[in-house]
Amino acid sequence: MPKYISKYSCILYNYTIYSQLYIHNNTFRNTQCNTANTELRRRASVEALPAPAPAPIPAPIPAPIPAPIPAPIPAPIPAPAPAPIPAPAPVSWVPAPGWVQRGRGGRGRGWKKENINKKINIVNIY
Repeated sequence: MPKYISKYSCILYNYTIYSQLYIHNNTFRNTQCNTANTELRRRASVEALPAPAPAPIPAPIPAPIPAPIPAPIPAPIPAPAPAPIPAPAPVSWVPAPGWVQRGRGGRGRGWKKENINKKINIVNIY
């Protein structure tokens, strides 16, 4: 490597020795020459650029938009009332008092006069 680093010596050095050895972004492995080339390129671009324009005045920050007021929660829908229990169907015929139904099956079914004597409970008193 030359003793004094100049723009031309670095370009020549890089292209002759490291022309096939690239790292990311097409940069060469030679750090010293890369640093010198980068510095020369930076100086040239700074001198060629016009003076930077003044920074623009930032726009005022708008007031925050207030959060919308949440809608009230509607009241729950009440459950429907249970259906009323239907009244019993009216009895079409009721036997006269004192008559009872005779038998449960076979012949002789029907109505008979109740025997009142069987209804009396006789209690023996000693």
